[in-house]
This record gives sequence, C-alpha cells and structure tokens, in this order.
Amino acid sequence: MCQIFASIFISNLLNLSLSFHLLPLLSSIGVARDTAVWIISSLGFSMIASTLGYGLIADHVRPKIMTAILVALPAVSCAMLLYPDASIAQRAIAVNLCGISFGAQLPSYLNLST
Repeated sequence: MCQIFASIFISNLLNLSLSFHLLPLLSSIGVARDTAVWIISSLGFSMIASTLGYGLIADHVRPKIMTAILVALPAVSCAMLLYPDASIAQRAIAVNLCGISFGAQLPSYLNLST
C-alpha cells in the first residue's frame, strides 16, 4: 500500500507542476497569451469528460493497464508541445490530453487500490 501511495503522490506532484506551468509554456513557444488562456480553459472540460468516461470503461479494462496509460499521457502531451512548428490545434490537443489524464487518474488510483 505504501508503494501505491508513493506513486500516487509523485504522479500528482508532477501533474500539478505541469498544470501550473502550462500558460508560461504555451506563451513561450509562440502562442498568444489570450489564445493560451482559452486553450487552458478547455482543460477543465476534458477533466470532467475523462472522469465520466473512466467510469464507463473501468469495468471493461484492467485497472493496471488504464492507470499505466493515464500516467503516460502527460509525457505524450509534453512531447507534442516540443514540436516547434505545431499548430494551435495540436497545442490544444496536447493540453486536453493532459486534462484527460488529470481527470481520470484519481478514479483510476481508487480502482487500483481496492
């Protein structure tokens, strides 16, 4: 149980630090500040949708697999943000991938620990 708690703590710490730095990150890579705020505001909608979506598919997929995918999604998102000539849509998809991960991780952890 201690290992699960430690992994949840580290993962949430990384997610929190990423969410705090999304606006400066998007602004530094060339997205206008107003556009970056709109992109980040869609993060909440993707978090709500992923929490509800996880509830729908949690019974059909093994919890270890879903948790591994959800923990890996912020890395995929950061890789998408590294492309220098990406469009605004790709930046929005990357931010919403973070939102999907952030929203569904807590239910995934709860499902994994029970």
